[in-house]
Amino acid sequence: MRLTYLLLLSVVLAGAVSSVAHAQNAGSLLNQFNEIVFGNVTSGSETEGRAVIGGNLTQSGAGLYCFQTDDGSGPCSSASLAATTPQIAVGAVNKSFGALTVYGNVSGSIAAQYGSIFIGGTNTAAISLNTSGQTAYVRTQGTSSAVNGNLVYATTANGATPTAQNGTVSQGSFTPPSFATTFQTPLQNLATYLSGMTGINQGTSNTFNATPTLINGVAVTVYNVQGSNLPTVIQNFNFSLNGAQTVIINVIGSVGSVATNLNGFTGDDNVIWNFEGAGALTLPSWAGTILAPTDALTMNGISQGDIVAASLTQGANEIHDYAFTGNLSFVPTGSGTPAPEPGGLATIALGSGLLLALRRRLHSPASGKGKRPWKRIMSSSAPARPAASSPTV
Repeated sequence: MRLTYLLLLSVVLAGAVSSVAHAQNAGSLLNQFNEIVFGNVTSGSETEGRAVIGGNLTQSGAGLYCFQTDDGSGPCSSASLAATTPQIAVGAVNKSFGALTVYGNVSGSIAAQYGSIFIGGTNTAAISLNTSGQTAYVRTQGTSSAVNGNLVYATTANGATPTAQNGTVSQGSFTPPSFATTFQTPLQNLATYLSGMTGINQGTSNTFNATPTLINGVAVTVYNVQGSNLPTVIQNFNFSLNGAQTVIINVIGSVGSVATNLNGFTGDDNVIWNFEGAGALTLPSWAGTILAPTDALTMNGISQGDIVAASLTQGANEIHDYAFTGNLSFVPTGSGTPAPEPGGLATIALGSGLLLALRRRLHSPASGKGKRPWKRIMSSSAPARPAASSPTV
């Protein structure tokens, strides 16, 4: 009886803890990655921080990734690269995401100053790893161009003969975590949650200095800007955190093309520009985190902050590594951050009630010696569905 009671308790708690543990931390992703794109990227320049791309990468120009940390603590600092989550399984070893991770194919020419490169599709690009000990992990190596650094590949295509300069070549595989689960879902949920928050309607005012509201212990200010008003709002942009730890600017509806540059300003690391349904979005130089998970983004200037987009066309201008430093702990679990999950708490409450009822039944004289009411409870539970696994590439 005691063993059965403990087993049931462990099942209840395991289910609750699992639901919390699997919640992705969108704030952590914004801290670690300078560029997260769900689909394809066409780039003619550099990304100073770490990038992860869910689709294909067509690279021209410099193509250098993870080469500078402007604020000294961003994604390319040695501490960030040494111990970050999520991680990629390489054989029996888990490794941190490197300078550049592409789930699809790569063409052109790419380089990494710090950190390794992971390519989940076919690579036909020239690869240069500029720091000793770095490795390019490639599912299918489709070019005989020598990798500058170490190369680990699974298969070849186009008659390629994998070669390396200043490094070694070996065959092996790696298993990246699900892109949808790890990146897309938590960031999309974050954007959806933020867009539903009550905000200050800015109209065409360019002054952003409202007193923040305390939400779950975090000082937060939320503004709403109609997309059609954005070009007017950012002219002579007048911004102050005014004590806020996090500022959300929800840009609602179609924006089209914006011509006026929004240059860096004090507090831009704490700002998220949450674009709601802009569709095709073209921005000039911009400061603050761009959260546009459903939009095709074209950058015609320098980005001074993180970028999250459905797809990205980057011209000859850099994406600067200014990591988001605001506090998103006020966002409920399921919306991007691992606060206590309502479903998990409900599971604990339900399980506690069940265990209490079971305990009373077992200690009730009416239950009768030799009867096992808990067997009916245990047998009614559906078998657990096996967890989905990511394909090895």
